[in-house]
Amino acid sequence: MSKNIPFYLFTIAFLLFAISPYLLAEGMFFDGLDYAVIGHNLAQGIGSFWSPKLSETLFSSFYEHPPLAFGLQALFYKCFGNGIYVDKIYSVTTFLITGFIIIGIWKTLGKKIATAWLPLLLWLCFPLVLWALPNNLLENTMSIFVVASLWCYLLYKKYNRWYWLPITGLMIGLAFFTKGVTGLFTLVMPCFYIILHKEKFRNIIKETGLILTGLFVPCFIVFITFPKSYTYIILYLQNQVIDASQNWITVNSRFYIVKQLLLESIPHFIILFITILYNLKSKSKILFETYRIDKQIFWFLITTALCGVLPMMISLKQSSFYMLSALPLFAIGWGWLMEPVWQQLIHRISDKAIRILYIISIMLVLCGIGSIIKFHGTISQDKQLLTDIHQILPYIPENTSISIDNSMLEEWKLYPYFARYKNISLDWSNELDFLLLKDSIMLENFQQKYTLKCHTPTLLLYKINNK
Repeated sequence: MSKNIPFYLFTIAFLLFAISPYLLAEGMFFDGLDYAVIGHNLAQGIGSFWSPKLSETLFSSFYEHPPLAFGLQALFYKCFGNGIYVDKIYSVTTFLITGFIIIGIWKTLGKKIATAWLPLLLWLCFPLVLWALPNNLLENTMSIFVVASLWCYLLYKKYNRWYWLPITGLMIGLAFFTKGVTGLFTLVMPCFYIILHKEKFRNIIKETGLILTGLFVPCFIVFITFPKSYTYIILYLQNQVIDASQNWITVNSRFYIVKQLLLESIPHFIILFITILYNLKSKSKILFETYRIDKQIFWFLITTALCGVLPMMISLKQSSFYMLSALPLFAIGWGWLMEPVWQQLIHRISDKAIRILYIISIMLVLCGIGSIIKFHGTISQDKQLLTDIHQILPYIPENTSISIDNSMLEEWKLYPYFARYKNISLDWSNELDFLLLKDSIMLENFQQKYTLKCHTPTLLLYKINNK
């Protein structure tokens, strides 16, 4: 039995316990909920790939982000049905694919697959990753293409096969069509790799040119084949990049994203500190020798990852989850540096101790699975709101538009929850058969006569008389 198997199992158990309260529970972060609704609408024939819709009443079309992730999620609904857990299944699938690509990168870098638990565990040690996993963020999908672009580039450097460079560009293009300009940061890879390895400067031009070919040629083909795609991307760039970066303010300091990165990296600094202490106590020089010999790869990974974080300082529109797709690169970099020390430590563990760890780790995995089952059917977010919505939904037919008061216009979570469960749209401009209010006093704003059909602690549902 490989001495690394218990550590793989510990990593799996850590993941299961961390996400168990959320994986099969209802409720989702606002952004992820919107994206799930858009994908679900596409699967139901509401909107189209180049004109996706969040609601029949809220927006004519959704141009806040490129549509690739919505289209991929729509395929999941086509394959697995409309159940509310399909949202989470899709999000977890993106995570698993990213994890497998990390293992592929690890092997390409010359490491053994047996030790790939280390970068995976370091990736999970970012609290942001565990939070994002069940919340269906676009960065979850984009991470697949970001790490795939890194993998393809490293395959080119390892085997010197030119076709890996256009494929690298293609992966970067897919990242762009998932979340936009934040998916382009791995374009810097040739520059950092060649400078750090002291290769000829003309290689930067050659490699970057082939990568850009793989990026732009498919884009041109898409724009020519689907003219609406060009309009979509222009609207996205205008609304979400130019206008938002200049006019939207979500943080007080441009250094917010740097602060969040440092906070997210605290577990890694602790693990690194422990690694250094063990290295010093064991009087081994393996950590410092690894850095001396392989520092080019370490800094290539870290600097590329930083390019997925630092450019966000340009704008005061920042959120910590914007850097999610860069975190796997940090994890691989730190794992690359620390792996020899941890393998030395594991090698010194006796076979008897490994067997005990193996049994314990299996038990922890089983407990983690049990924990997921325990939380199945619970509500992890918006408990009161979802409880009230579930009481109201049986009274409203599917694929219906219902009225709300103008004062509820910015009750943003109402729209996606009603849309996701029964394709119900909320309309503040017309008096329809059903009326949703937060307070009975709001009835004064409506001319028609309504009868109360359902009363909950936070919502009131009325139906127009004689209908």
